[in-house]
Amino acid sequence: MYLVSYNPFDPAAKSSPYQGAGPIFVHTTECEPYSDSEIPDQQKRRLLSVRAYDKEHMMIDADVLQGVGLDKKAKELLTDKNVEYIHTAIAAPLLPEISHYITTNDSTSKSTYLDAPNPPPIYGKRPNYRIDYIYSALGSATGPVLTDRADYKEHQQVSAIPPHILFPVEGASAACVVTYAPNPNNEDGFMHRTNTLDYVFIIDGEFELSLDSGEKRIMKKGDVCIQRASMHAWKNLNKTEIARFGAVCLGIEGAKVNEVIIPEKEKE
Repeated sequence: MYLVSYNPFDPAAKSSPYQGAGPIFVHTTECEPYSDSEIPDQQKRRLLSVRAYDKEHMMIDADVLQGVGLDKKAKELLTDKNVEYIHTAIAAPLLPEISHYITTNDSTSKSTYLDAPNPPPIYGKRPNYRIDYIYSALGSATGPVLTDRADYKEHQQVSAIPPHILFPVEGASAACVVTYAPNPNNEDGFMHRTNTLDYVFIIDGEFELSLDSGEKRIMKKGDVCIQRASMHAWKNLNKTEIARFGAVCLGIEGAKVNEVIIPEKEKE
């Protein structure tokens, strides 16, 4: 495989200030071209820059979005009679993916695996982090209902239609894995809280966990934090390596699905 430079613009676009070459990979031997009419899954899992150009090769619209929204955005742009074509490009590096597995008991009471496509669905992704949705289960007076795989069936429905459940309602639970990109500029984290009781396990790297009181703790691989609906911010302390944690979130009294509260809203 070769890495070469390629200019996707028409030769007539030489006068456009936006034209320019970019890197592409080329196979050294003949390979099967992508022929599906759907957007490739690889693109759906990336943060993308989307740009629309007119007949004069001038950019007239642009956006940065999650790849899962590319199909809708492309159709929206191409309905504009002034848009001649669009270009997409990767807007952020790909963070290492994870795998997850789900077990159950079969009709003979032997343990077995259920279908759990990998990598797991993405709940949210920004240039500096990605959240992988792992599982969620509704609550009941006696806890999660596993009879007839009720919890798994609910999880499949949630997995199929974003936004996935990260912060559950009262009595329910959810699990996720959050991966932070390297932090070369030592940028601070986002202060927020959720109405959940969270069990957080540091999987890789080193975090600074800050509270709105000004208190801070350094958390390393293997450390655990119990987050009791408190205002907090996560910060990757490494300039060149990722940092990752896993969390199980339990909805407390009055919790609303995926509700995130920031300091300004807390004062209202």
